[in-house]
Amino acid sequence: MNSRHAILQFKILVFCICLCFTPSVLANVVADSVADWSETGTQGENGWTYGYYEPPTKTIRAEIPHPDAVYHPDDFQAFVEERWGDTVLPMGAVGNQPITLDSGVWGKSGRNPFNPNFLSSNPPNAFITKHSGQPQFASWSNGQSEPEHKLQYAIRRWESDVSGNATVTYNHSKILGDCGNGSTVILYHNGNVLASNTIEWDDRTGVVDSVSVSLAKGDFVDLALSGFGAKSKPNGGDWGERKYWLNACDYSNFGMSIELTAAVTSGDYNSDGVVNAADINLQAEAIADAAPDLATYDENSDGVVDIADRKILVGDHLNTWMGDADLSGQFDTTDLVVVFAVGKYETDALAGWEEGDWDGDGSFLSGDLVTAFVDGGYEIGPQAAVATVPEPSGIVLAVISLIGLLEIRRRRHR
Repeated sequence: MNSRHAILQFKILVFCICLCFTPSVLANVVADSVADWSETGTQGENGWTYGYYEPPTKTIRAEIPHPDAVYHPDDFQAFVEERWGDTVLPMGAVGNQPITLDSGVWGKSGRNPFNPNFLSSNPPNAFITKHSGQPQFASWSNGQSEPEHKLQYAIRRWESDVSGNATVTYNHSKILGDCGNGSTVILYHNGNVLASNTIEWDDRTGVVDSVSVSLAKGDFVDLALSGFGAKSKPNGGDWGERKYWLNACDYSNFGMSIELTAAVTSGDYNSDGVVNAADINLQAEAIADAAPDLATYDENSDGVVDIADRKILVGDHLNTWMGDADLSGQFDTTDLVVVFAVGKYETDALAGWEEGDWDGDGSFLSGDLVTAFVDGGYEIGPQAAVATVPEPSGIVLAVISLIGLLEIRRRRHR
């Protein structure tokens, strides 16, 4: 093969690797509000739904609800209208600047909010684009006691189709830097606030932040954009609280991505990067616990933490035998010497795996010897090189004999 041909093959190989293993795959990103955006205006595509939430607003003098106000997933209302293709947001929809979008808009973005009929006739009036959104501001007129137009948060919702620990990264920044009073994003997991961030009216840099969350299939992750902003007015003056927190010029970037955290090594309960005696002893504590952490220690998912889970930890995750006190990969006389040298056999002292507690009851008793020998690994080497395992009946007889000898030895030393 000549060098030119070899170089060509190498380039093809590199191209295939780059094509097949995109950054999102390598990073295990399961959701991205930009990459997953529906270019055809389909609600639910890639797990994403776009909508709004109307928090309570009572009277003209009532305190505006805090951004972290109680929110339930059922409060989410999906948009039923959209505009796709080239869409022009008119002057007034986002301050005083018309904006053209080519990726579509969810919500009634084609109407002018300064039209008297815009807010009152056909809600909702918040809207969401591929990268950004506009919250709806509450408004009163002529001394009304009730708001003429309800406050609305614009919400991107992702419904999880995976389970596991994840990192949610969200971004938030103003688009127009010459008007408005700022905005707030709130990140919810099943209605519970994970994080929130408020930016100033002119903050076009904004923030990118991350938060950890434990996901289950069917969970909702909602990123809401509200009109709550900083309590300041760009050109001074007293606007009154409801006016300087809520403004029609707070069109903002907001989006999020969700990445599954790298899987923890099976059995590494303390997350130190290795599976060892410390993890086995943590499992023993869970066995004794009346309300153990089933998500962590229930290896066979049967609703309890017991000897069956211990056998999975030792046999499958550690690939060794019950009785392998020094975790060398095999159960032999060395392990028996180690545990008896500690001197905790048949005492009231607490014992760990390395001290003879092989059945997980927190002590070194004759039951531990039975557990170890019945497992069948004594003096036959590592599990990967298992030969014929002795018959259980023979093992039990051997254990009974050993326990009898130990009892005679104990009595002689009393």
